[in-house]
Amino acid sequence: MSPSDGEEISHAPQSAAGRVTPGRVFAILGTFVASALVVGILAFCVNMLALYQAFPELGVSEPKDLVPHLGKALVPVIAGASIGVFGLLTSLVTAVVSSFRARWFFWSSLALSFAYLFVPPLGTLVGVTFAAVLVLKRAQFRVASGGLGAA
Repeated sequence: MSPSDGEEISHAPQSAAGRVTPGRVFAILGTFVASALVVGILAFCVNMLALYQAFPELGVSEPKDLVPHLGKALVPVIAGASIGVFGLLTSLVTAVVSSFRARWFFWSSLALSFAYLFVPPLGTLVGVTFAAVLVLKRAQFRVASGGLGAA
């Protein structure tokens, strides 16, 4: 049956049996939301570059005059970490409760959990816990294939 015959096409991740698995959906969602910290750090770098390029225009001669501008540059990092910690929690719950075990999920979650070690206090707590869970369950992730379609 073709899509023109009234059948809907779903672009959601599907298992080998053809049905959507909650573990896969929450793993993708959690990883996507947890990466908000990385986006915040990139925005911070762009803001800092713009600030350094604007030195002559601002007429800044004392470092204390930069404080208001540095605070504005840090806003994306704080926002990204605040949003991203919920994605990391979602991924943690997915790794504990779900049977979803793709390699991309393991490696991306491990990298993000180490990044969140530097976001105290909640990010550090969740990051350490998640890294420990991933290390303890690493043998389960070795058996799974690495693609998005892995179960």
